[in-house]
Amino acid sequence: MSAADVEVIRAVYDRFNDGDYDGSVAMFHEEIELHQATEIPGAGTSIGKEAAQRGLVDWLSGFERGFQYEVLELIDCDPVVFARLMLHGTGRGSGVALNREIFNVWEVKDGKAFRCRVFWSEEDARAAAGLDSA
Repeated sequence: MSAADVEVIRAVYDRFNDGDYDGSVAMFHEEIELHQATEIPGAGTSIGKEAAQRGLVDWLSGFERGFQYEVLELIDCDPVVFARLMLHGTGRGSGVALNREIFNVWEVKDGKAFRCRVFWSEEDARAAAGLDSA
């Protein structure tokens, strides 16, 4: 079942990166939980599809069009999926380029993306996913 979970998470990112934001959000479970990295000022947790969508809109409002989550690696860590990502975007107004590696640990429930924990630290993300350190 976890291999299917990897494909769910891959599809969430693929749809997002294709500009199909509604299609990406449609893959969220109604009770989705998005736990932002503690290093992000003012970040917190969004619970529920509407709150997650508002959080996504808020996040994207700080960037020019074309923000991308480049998927570098997805690992089946049954019952979670470890994602190594590269963020690519340009700050709205500032023009500053963002190219930063981040890590997500996802859970899938009922075939939908259910819980995402965002980490700046690979070590913390790997621990949360039950993986050995890199």
